[in-house]
Amino acid sequence: MTNRKPYPQSLTAHWWLRRPGYRRYMLREATSLLVWLFTVELWLALLALARGEASWTQFVETLQSPWMLAFNLVCWLAVLWHTVTWFQLTPKTLDLRWRGEAFAPSTIKTGHYVALAVISVVVVFILGGWL
Repeated sequence: MTNRKPYPQSLTAHWWLRRPGYRRYMLREATSLLVWLFTVELWLALLALARGEASWTQFVETLQSPWMLAFNLVCWLAVLWHTVTWFQLTPKTLDLRWRGEAFAPSTIKTGHYVALAVISVVVVFILGGWL
C-alpha cells in the first residue's frame, strides 16, 4: 500500500456555467437531444405512413396540435443551431489541401452552406413533385 492521497476533484457540477464558451458548448450538446427527438418523430411518421391512411391521418392531426407545432419549432431551431455550430467547427477539424495548399476556413464553411442550400432545394423539388 502507498500513502498517496487521492486526486481531489477540482470541478463542480456547474463548471460549464463559468465561461460563455463552455455554455455555448453545453447548449450545442443539449440540442442533440432535440435533434434525436425530431428524428424519432420522423420514424413515427414513416411508421404511420406504412400502417395506412387512417394511421397517417391521425398522425397528421396530432402534428397540428399547438403543442406539437411548438415542439417542432423548438426542434427546428435546435437543428439550425446544431448545423451552424457544426459548420463553424468543421474548418478546425478538417484539413483540406489542394496541391499542398490548405483551403481557407471561410472556403470550407462556404462550401458546407452551398451544399446545404443545394441539397435543400433538391429535397424541396422532390417533395413538391417538381422532379
